Amino acid sequence: MFHFVNAPLVFSFIVSYNIAAMIKRRIVEFLEYLETKKRRASRTVRNYDLYLKRFRSFADAKKVIDVSDITSDAIAKYQAWLRAFVVDKKQIKSNTINYHLIALRAFLKYLVHKKLLFLSPAKVRLNRHERGVMVCLCKPEMEKLLKAPFQFASDKIIQMRDLAILELLFCTGMKVSELAGLKKPDINVGKRQVVVHRGEEKERAIAITNQAAYSVTQYLNARRDDVPALFIGHDRTLVSRKTKKSLGALTGRSIERIVEKYARLCGINIRVTPQVIRNTFAARQVKRGTLQDGLQSELGCSSANTAKRFFE
Repeated sequence: MFHFVNAPLVFSFIVSYNIAAMIKRRIVEFLEYLETKKRRASRTVRNYDLYLKRFRSFADAKKVIDVSDITSDAIAKYQAWLRAFVVDKKQIKSNTINYHLIALRAFLKYLVHKKLLFLSPAKVRLNRHERGVMVCLCKPEMEKLLKAPFQFASDKIIQMRDLAILELLFCTGMKVSELAGLKKPDINVGKRQVVVHRGEEKERAIAITNQAAYSVTQYLNARRDDVPALFIGHDRTLVSRKTKKSLGALTGRSIERIVEKYARLCGINIRVTPQVIRNTFAARQVKRGTLQDGLQSELGCSSANTAKRFFE
């Protein structure tokens, strides 16, 4: 027989440990499902991991022991907990709270799919907020940005790479994660198209301009490596012998920094990101007469509401 000096304290520790372990196990399974089955981008999985870690902290504090304890009341308390949550001495914004709730909703949807939970994910309601003004570039700003690599980059290979990146973003409107995931075989210069992969069964072919095809060809012809990624960091072009994965492929964040840097250097007075270029592409397509369902297909949007924004 075991004798504890402070039995209530030990029992409290065991319960707390079990809470963390039960919730954590389901979250780990969910993240693995996102990565292996749904083929979500690594950045998306990392973000979901961050947001769900905070849900675990809430569950630990409020004694939400297992997924069966996730009720409408628990969700309401979690939303209140998020509103009071402080990072760097500041409460998190409404949009950031929504990111946490979107992650929780996806987690609940997974649990329902696995028949581990019978609560509708629709019970997780997002905060209402004013939609921000959609930022797009005008034609002179686009022209400035496309000239920037040869004005501000000193290395020839970097100039060609960055121009090819900008050309593809402007003529396809693809997401930065899609661009970062491209491999050399995904570009078909002869057909003037690029194939974007989103999971094992989801892919779409996007037409590219002659100029974009030329820029990509010039860049690839100048490379002297066997790295499969379409865009690489030229100071990190080795391939791991153990994992066989490219160590030199540019990440989405690296591409964002490239775009932001050139916009700043050429004097554009707004923060320019790949999303701003995506907005610009969509706005131009609407002006050219593209219909909503056509734009939805070109952008690869799963929701019609995303494409609808450009027609409002």
